[in-house]
Amino acid sequence: MLIFKWDKSYETNIDSIDIQHKKLVDMINDLGESIQSNKTISQQHLDQIFNGITKYAEEHFEDEENEMEMANVDPRHIDTHKKAHKVFFKEATKLFEGIKENLISHEVLFHFLSSWLSIHILGTDKILVKQIKAIKEGQDPKKAYEMIRDDTESTIGPLLFAVNQLFNRTMNMNNRLIALNKSLEEQVKLRTKELEQSNNILKTMALTDTLTKLGNRRAAVAYLKSEWKKDANDGTTITCIMLDADKFKYINDTEGHEAGDKVLQIIANTIKNSIRNDDFVCRLGGDEFVILSNNTNLQYALKLAEHIRQQVEQIKLHFTKQYWHGSISLGVAARDQNMQNYIDLLKTADNGLYIAKRNGRNRVGCAQIDNN
Repeated sequence: MLIFKWDKSYETNIDSIDIQHKKLVDMINDLGESIQSNKTISQQHLDQIFNGITKYAEEHFEDEENEMEMANVDPRHIDTHKKAHKVFFKEATKLFEGIKENLISHEVLFHFLSSWLSIHILGTDKILVKQIKAIKEGQDPKKAYEMIRDDTESTIGPLLFAVNQLFNRTMNMNNRLIALNKSLEEQVKLRTKELEQSNNILKTMALTDTLTKLGNRRAAVAYLKSEWKKDANDGTTITCIMLDADKFKYINDTEGHEAGDKVLQIIANTIKNSIRNDDFVCRLGGDEFVILSNNTNLQYALKLAEHIRQQVEQIKLHFTKQYWHGSISLGVAARDQNMQNYIDLLKTADNGLYIAKRNGRNRVGCAQIDNN
C-alpha cells in the first residue's frame, strides 16, 4: 500500500491551510498504515478514522471557505470550490458505509481519499492561492480569476482535465461496484431466505403424517428426546397415551383403505379437539397414535385418555356393508424413576394398551396401576 507522501509540491504557502492539509494527510495515512499492516481493521477503529476525517474536514473546509470570502475571491471559483468540498463528504460517506456493509474493501476508500486530496490541493487549492495573491497585489477579483483560469488552461489545463476525468470515472466505478455488490448481497439474502423456507417446509414434511397432518413417528421421538432431558419437578413429569382403533383391520379388509383412512382422520380430529395446546399428538403408523404431555402427571393422562375414549365412542360411520361404531383402546404411562429412557415410557404405555385389549377393548389400561 502506497502511503500518501507529503512534500513541498502540496504547499500553498498559506500556513493555516497547509497545517490543516497536513493533518488531513496524517489521518488518511493512518488508514493506509492499518491496511498495509494486514491487520483486521475493527469497526471501532474505522469509525474513529471516519469521524476524525469528517470532523476535521468540516473545520478545514469552513476555514478555507471563510478565507475565500475574506479575500473577496470571485464567486465563480468559490462555487466550484464548495462543490468540490461537498463531493468529498458525499463520496467519503458513501464509501465508509460501503465498507461497513462489506460491499467494498478498505483499499478503495484509501485510494479515493488520497487521490481526491492530491487533485484538490494541486488543482483547486493552488488556483485559489494564486487568486488570493493576485488580489492582495491589487488585482480585481474578476480579472484575477479569469487571468489565472486562462493561464491554467494554457499550461496544465489538459492535464488537470484528464486527471479529473479519470478521477470521476473512478468514483463512478466505485458507485457501480457498491450498487452491484449490494444487489448481489440482496440476491444472496433472498436466495438464502428461500432456501431456509424450503428447508423448513422439507423439515415439516419429514415430521408430518400426510394423511392426518399430525406429527409422525420421527416427530414423536424428537419430542421425547428433547423432553427427557428436562428434570421433573413439583410432582410433574412426562406422560404418554398410546391408542389404536379397535377392529381396524376388519374395516380395511371389508370396506377398503379409503374407509380405513376416513376412520383414522376422524380419530385424529377427535384427539386434536380433546387435548391441551401443550399436548403433542402423533400418528406412529397404521391405526396407532400417541399423545405426549409434559408438565403433567399420571392422573391427568388417565382422565384425558378416558375423555378421548368417550368422544370416539360417540362416532358412528356408515359404510357400504356395515357401520363402524367408534371404539379405541388406550394405554397410559407416566415417566418414573425405574425408566432409563423414553423407550421405557413407550413400552409401559404399550403394555397398558395390551391390558385394555385383553380386558375387552374400548377401554383405558395402565400397567403402572393394573397388571391383571
